[in-house]
Amino acid sequence: MSTSDGFAIQKRTRLIVGIDYGTTYSGLSFAMSTATDFKDIKAWTAYPGAASHQSEHCEKAPSLVSFDDENGGKDGRDLWGYQVEPGMKSYAWTKLLLDGSARASEYDDPGLKKAIGSGMMKLAPGRTAKEIVTVYLRGLNTMYQGVVAEKFGQDYLEDLPVDFWLTVPATWSDAAKQLTLEAARDAGFASRPHDRVRLITEPEAAAHLALRSSIHHVQDLIEVGARVMVCDLGGGTVDITSYEVQSISPGLKLRELCVGGGGKCGGTFVDRNFHAFMKKRFGKAFKSLGPEMTGPGSRFMDQFEMAKRDFSLHHPRTRPHRLHLPMASLKGKSTSKKHYDSRFGYVLITQEDMESLFKPVWDKIIGLVADQVDRVKRETSKGIDHLVLVGGFGSSPYVKERLKGWCLSQSIRMTTPWSGA
Repeated sequence: MSTSDGFAIQKRTRLIVGIDYGTTYSGLSFAMSTATDFKDIKAWTAYPGAASHQSEHCEKAPSLVSFDDENGGKDGRDLWGYQVEPGMKSYAWTKLLLDGSARASEYDDPGLKKAIGSGMMKLAPGRTAKEIVTVYLRGLNTMYQGVVAEKFGQDYLEDLPVDFWLTVPATWSDAAKQLTLEAARDAGFASRPHDRVRLITEPEAAAHLALRSSIHHVQDLIEVGARVMVCDLGGGTVDITSYEVQSISPGLKLRELCVGGGGKCGGTFVDRNFHAFMKKRFGKAFKSLGPEMTGPGSRFMDQFEMAKRDFSLHHPRTRPHRLHLPMASLKGKSTSKKHYDSRFGYVLITQEDMESLFKPVWDKIIGLVADQVDRVKRETSKGIDHLVLVGGFGSSPYVKERLKGWCLSQSIRMTTPWSGA
């Protein structure tokens, strides 16, 4: 390829990088601007430290940050994602702290305020939420540079302009969006003159991906005039936005039907319910354990995460989940035998226990969905044809089962497309 040919390619081609910084998990994907098929999007899965974890987790990396100076380190290297090991002092759910000025919603998790500043969700001493997010994004940026240089070659990459797109909740304030942009730039994204960093709301990004992918799989889903609700259930937030498909070719064009809805009632709501449940059931025996034992990123909560992913109404477990958590003060106490195996140190969580943790979250979610459907009908005199379910918490079997049943009762078609950052 001649130099002039190479210059022509650079003039019309950009690398598009999608960054999904989430409350609990985050991911990165990329594609060339000339890509014509959603299958051309490459979602990165080989995150640093992921080899020692179960493969199904590795489509994204945990949104965890651990500071070297707080964990006895001497090399000044802060850790992120899978690099953070259980037992380390770490920080999670920081995304929820970026939008401190957000207007409260009736659908917010009522336990969220209690979690802020507690062992479940707190800031590092002397550090802001933006600074913690910057450390995480810097790790993603370093990884991205190595990945893309390996794929395209360093010489090619040096002249290749890049557009970085970060997803943000649709309900976020302008201040929170600005903090996200600043964190991305501080992390090194779009540091070259010909690179750009931009924001896209999570439902909008999900809508484009879902509807473009449906061209190949669900032909009638994307007919012009179709009215589609995108329900993005994340770890921390739920965003619901409704669109009408205005055109498909040459490009997908959507029109927002009404003001979207949302609330801080994502998958971490279940985790907070679980902590409250454990405190009530085991009292001081559980409360006395530090965040390295029971907080986000701990082995105990990793086990609970697997239980969450397994929880289903259609395929109920007949035996309780066994989550390993030594609580010495319970050893030999007969009153706890039903709930705790003191011989081997296992917490026993039944199907009914899991239902009690998920049900309050489901009630908030379906309230948001029903409100959005009603709003669309009031403002446009027409209903919703399709519901597209996306987001990490949207992959929960329990949530999918319940939402599918509700959609059937409303004559709404539900789809769960391929997901990528």
